Amino acid sequence: MPQEDTSVSEKLRSSFSNVKNDIHNLTNELSNINLLINSQEKDILTLKSNIQSISKDITEIKVFLQNFNKVPLEMKGSVNNLQQSSTINNEQQSSTMIPKTAQNTSQNTISGIREDIQKQFSTLTDREFSAFIAIIELEKQFGEVNYSQLANHLNLTEGTVRGAINRIISKGLPVTKERVFNGKTSLFINKAFHDVGLLNKLIQLRQNPTDQTTFSANF
Repeated sequence: MPQEDTSVSEKLRSSFSNVKNDIHNLTNELSNINLLINSQEKDILTLKSNIQSISKDITEIKVFLQNFNKVPLEMKGSVNNLQQSSTINNEQQSSTMIPKTAQNTSQNTISGIREDIQKQFSTLTDREFSAFIAIIELEKQFGEVNYSQLANHLNLTEGTVRGAINRIISKGLPVTKERVFNGKTSLFINKAFHDVGLLNKLIQLRQNPTDQTTFSANF
C-alpha cells in the first residue's frame, strides 16, 4: 500500500506539473497574441496617419497651385499677348522689340509679389520668425509637428508657442493647424516655403532687412 500511495502521489505531482506547464505555455501564447494585436494596431494607426498626410499634401498642392501659379500664368498670358503684338508690328514695321510699357508692367507685377512676401515676414517678431523656421525644420525631420515638439525645440512653454503661432496665422503667413486622430494639433507650412533657396533668402533678408538685392535678384 505505501508503494501504491507513493506512485499515486508521483502521478499527481506529474499531472500538476504538466498542468502548470500548459498554463505557462498558454500564457506565453496569449502574450504573443497581444503583442501581435498591438503591433497590428500600430500599423493601422501609422497607415491612417500616412493617408492623412497624403491628403494634406494634396490639399496643400492644390492651394499652392491656386495661390502661387496664378501670377506666373497671368504673366505668361501677358507675354504671349505682347509677342503677338510684336509679330504684327514686325510685319508692319520690321520691329522685334516689346514695348517698354509692357515690360514695366511685368516687372511691376513681380515686384509686387516680392513686396507682399517681404511685408508679411517683416511684421514677424524674432520669436515668431524662429517659430516659423522651426516648424519647417521639424516637418522635415518628423513629417508633422505639434505644440509640444515645437516648445521643446525652442525651449519655450507651450502657451508661449501657441500665442506665437496664432499671431503668425493672423498676419497671413501660410501656417495650417490640423487636429489629428490622437487628439493633438499638428502644424504645417505650405510646401512652397520648404524650398531651401527661398528659405535661405528669407533668412538673409531677416538678418539684413535693408538689403533687398539678394531676395529681389533671385526671386
